[in-house]
Amino acid sequence: MEKNKAFLKNLGAIEKHISIQTPKIIHRVDVVYHQEIQSGVQLKLDLLIPNTSDEKPAILFLPGGGFTSADYHKTLPLRLFLAQKGYVVASAAYRPVPEQFPTLVHDAKYALHFLYEQAEALQITREQIVVMGDSAGGYLTQLLMVTAGTSQLLPDDIPVDHTQVAACVSLYGFSNLLKMTNLTQFQPGTIFSNQDKLSPEKVLLKGASADKATPYTAEELYQLAKQASPLHYVHTKSTFAPILLMHGDQDHLVPMAQSTEMYTALTKSSTKADYWMIAGADHGSVEFSQLELFEAIADWLSQQFTPKEEFDVN
Repeated sequence: MEKNKAFLKNLGAIEKHISIQTPKIIHRVDVVYHQEIQSGVQLKLDLLIPNTSDEKPAILFLPGGGFTSADYHKTLPLRLFLAQKGYVVASAAYRPVPEQFPTLVHDAKYALHFLYEQAEALQITREQIVVMGDSAGGYLTQLLMVTAGTSQLLPDDIPVDHTQVAACVSLYGFSNLLKMTNLTQFQPGTIFSNQDKLSPEKVLLKGASADKATPYTAEELYQLAKQASPLHYVHTKSTFAPILLMHGDQDHLVPMAQSTEMYTALTKSSTKADYWMIAGADHGSVEFSQLELFEAIADWLSQQFTPKEEFDVN
């Protein structure tokens, strides 16, 4: 210990002991929110819980990863910031490719169901559960919004009233897989084979078999992509939960037009939708990790409902 102190002093460091007696934010890691009966696969989430005695709104965060991963440990700065604003924040994993649609949607709905089931234990206000996600997670966020309060894409063991969401935030997510997979260039009857270039989106829709010799038609893939596109569901209801769509105007991976098209459709349906273009931002670039943006998101959420207690982050 004395040697360590001397080492610090030699570096010109100032020794400081910090003791946190009562954590303002409780962090629970790798909480199992669902287990598949047949496979035994466990799906996990991370929880950030404000240490207060009051009921709190909650945020289900769905991480991006291009359908090939779902690292629920990432985006900790944003999640911690929102927890310090008074939200219970749950970041959930879901199964990426080669699992096939709608597996990842079912997983996201199980995570939402978990928050409803554990609302009393976690002191969550059920009427104030937000869904938020980036990239593929933003896509899932949009799907949970447009299918909320319905049995669409819903596992049999989840009640419909556990699909309701109070608000949504989509960070550079996409809404129309028909355009993400370039399916519009193919005529009905076109055959895809294992020689065709595959994208994660195509594997998502057709599973690992898409990369084998079994051919499938463009028409079949077209219908699957339509079913998997949040934009397709906008016409099914007159209005949806409020949503904030955010997109960088320099996004090279998910065209900004994906958010623009969704925003246009939602506003026509009388949904309360806000659309923020982040100048100079690429897909998931540093602009989306700035404190100024965190504050803007928190301000938008506060307009939907206000947490009872906001922590002093200093």
